[in-house]
Amino acid sequence: MSPNVTGSLNNTRSESVIVPIASTRINVRADWEASVWAEKVRRRLTEITGLSRGWDGYRAPPVAFDTAMFAFSALTKLCAAGTPVPQIVPGTEGDLQAEWHTDYGSIELHFREPNHVHAWMEDVSGNSVERVLTSDFAPVLPWIRLISEAPGAAVAAAG
Repeated sequence: MSPNVTGSLNNTRSESVIVPIASTRINVRADWEASVWAEKVRRRLTEITGLSRGWDGYRAPPVAFDTAMFAFSALTKLCAAGTPVPQIVPGTEGDLQAEWHTDYGSIELHFREPNHVHAWMEDVSGNSVERVLTSDFAPVLPWIRLISEAPGAAVAAAG
């Protein structure tokens, strides 16, 4: 029987908070950036972790709290203040996906669980790249710049 990980993303303070994870008896430090971008992401993650079982009309569980926390941490490290806010959608297995679809390209980060992320990017020319990531999101940084910048700069970032 797997342990139940619970918690809340409803902390709106700008300083660091300690979030206990019951299954590991380890406290995780989460820095809640005081920005509009981070607040929108936090609010959406709070919403989808609060879904009840069967939210999809079948038996899908809500997004796992530890997966949402991992996604929030990764996204706040990846994205600068000017990065478009990703669309965040729940998956049917407690997972979630963060997506950007802009004039400069598309990115999908499928957070299956902490340290298991499927990343996909397609540029405006139709070239696509896929990666499986654990804790190193460095390969995604140029992708984020690509979808956030002007077309001339985006071509250089894709190389």
